Amino acid sequence: MTVVILFTYICNVQLARQVCEDICKDVHAKDEAMFVMTLNGKDLDSLLHSYEDFCRRLNCNESALQNVSSSSKTKEEKIKDLRSQISCRNKNWKKWWIIVDNVENLELISPLLPLKGDEVWKDGQVILTTQNTNAVPQDSTSTKHISLIHGMNDQECRQLLVLLSCTKVNDPLLDEMAEKLDRQPLAMAAAAVYMREVTINCPDFSWRDYLRKLEKGKRGLTEKRLRQMNSAAYSSTMSTAVLLAVRKCAENNTILEHAFNLFSLISFEPLPLDLVVKYIQEQQEVDAEDVITAIKLSSLFVQDGSNGDVRLHRVVHEAVKTFCLFDKSEKDNTENTSASEEENITHIYRVVKIMSYFSKREDKIKSIPHLKAFHKEIIDNIHFPDQALYLLSLRFEKADISQMYISLGSTLYRFCQYELSMEFLQLALKIQLNHLGPNHTDVATLYSYLGVLCSVKGDLDQANDYYQRALKIRLEQLGPNHTDVATSYNSLGNMCRIKADLDQANEYYQKALNIQLEQLGPNHTDVASLYNNLSNV
Repeated sequence: MTVVILFTYICNVQLARQVCEDICKDVHAKDEAMFVMTLNGKDLDSLLHSYEDFCRRLNCNESALQNVSSSSKTKEEKIKDLRSQISCRNKNWKKWWIIVDNVENLELISPLLPLKGDEVWKDGQVILTTQNTNAVPQDSTSTKHISLIHGMNDQECRQLLVLLSCTKVNDPLLDEMAEKLDRQPLAMAAAAVYMREVTINCPDFSWRDYLRKLEKGKRGLTEKRLRQMNSAAYSSTMSTAVLLAVRKCAENNTILEHAFNLFSLISFEPLPLDLVVKYIQEQQEVDAEDVITAIKLSSLFVQDGSNGDVRLHRVVHEAVKTFCLFDKSEKDNTENTSASEEENITHIYRVVKIMSYFSKREDKIKSIPHLKAFHKEIIDNIHFPDQALYLLSLRFEKADISQMYISLGSTLYRFCQYELSMEFLQLALKIQLNHLGPNHTDVATLYSYLGVLCSVKGDLDQANDYYQRALKIRLEQLGPNHTDVATSYNSLGNMCRIKADLDQANEYYQKALNIQLEQLGPNHTDVASLYNNLSNV
């Protein structure tokens, strides 16, 4: 079985179907019994419903399906049971294609798809469409990544890199190089010429070594050789030319300058245009249509299909960061230093605010690469190393800032970015403790969030500690019969059940049940959940 991952910003099932049709023609599908099925991989609920439909289309036993649907198992377990039903029917088909569309969390969905290496699933292929570039695995014998981003196609990129670098045509890193260079001819030409010149004297130098130079921000150094060889054709390197373009645009258009400021602290990857507009409007009185027009007319921004996103090529992003960090810093150093620091903190605050808007959006998956990049930029901030985020709470409303951090932490948690989620929630806790004191119910809520996070990470002792702290505050502030107290008891019961301390788990669940019965009545769904927990014990 081969898994084909379509990395597409226009996450369109029709596109995946077109790929299937083209492949089917190659395998003479008309002469073989085969099926094509589309699954919605947006989340567990969507995938579960798709699998139920899948089973019925393959005429699986309806009674067995009803048993799975009505069971008390988790959604993941139900999906695996349905997958087993389908696998029993798979032997009737010579070929099959499964399209898993609109995958947001690839790490969550992948284990629930047909199993690679399983003999039952050997005669087909799975095609996934996803917008999450961070989760896409590298190409292998069973996985193929097809990128539909702008630029030269894969074959053209390999031919150019091999021709100018004189390296091996089958080097597995060539595709990765093309992607890192945005498939831009001049960028790839510069990289290839650099490789050729260096390997003459250092034969062990590889494309991997070149990638490390890019990661260290040394793109400009690697471009010089091409400029020296072709000074008449290329009067400057690509990086230099792009940086000059960024400077010129910022000088001539304040809208673009604000947009550069935003992207300087986040990733180059797609960002909804309406958030860019909101960011700019919070600093400048300007109509939305004027912002949209300025960005769409700028050659430095890439319009990402029809979904209203904009992004930057990597080389443009590097130039933007250089301009905002160094060019502006040099200018600021000639002026008032304290005013410059205040402006930097305000800039960081505005970016945090924009990122926090994702918490109420359907496309919050798009925030993940930006939050990762933002966190790294802040940690490495030359003005406020290791303290920039906390300094925001000293300059702006503490309650406002802590809620922003909670929303960022919650979004990261949803997409399995546990370590980074923990950092934002710990920041929120630090602010809440200083602002509200150690015995406030909002602090208890944060302890509960942190308990859930530690539980998922497998740190059960720390999770139990956070839950105990939350319980203590709620008992003191809300009394022994409040539903939030029941929530704490239920969380502690979960911890004890995982640790196999079933007697203690039963005691916590009983306490929670007594409160919920008194406060919510016998027919509430929270009461039903507690009965279910008790039955599991």
